[in-house]
Amino acid sequence: MLERKWRNLIVSIKAIHETWGTEPSFRVQIIASIAICIAAALIGVTPTEWAVLILALFAAAAIELINTGIERIGDAFGRYDHHIGLIKDLGSAAAGTFGVGTIIVCSIIFIRHLL
Repeated sequence: MLERKWRNLIVSIKAIHETWGTEPSFRVQIIASIAICIAAALIGVTPTEWAVLILALFAAAAIELINTGIERIGDAFGRYDHHIGLIKDLGSAAAGTFGVGTIIVCSIIFIRHLL
């Protein structure tokens, strides 16, 4: 069982690496998340604020990975189909919506410390 979990972890890391190499939006999101964490450390956010920030940032990255998977499945069909296009758009909308929510959460935390 532990061997299987280890294999799953390796496969997940490879998928993240592949996404890093092929998806500019994922790279921007990860770099922004690192910058946010550095800024949070510098302004001294509370442990609860850290928990909220980390949860929001990791969830946004996870949703971006899911969206990438949706896009790849849609692209595998090789031809345009209205339903596939809509599914891809919905995945993108989900990632974008969560991204806006993450920006709001980060802003609330940072503004409190900067004012």
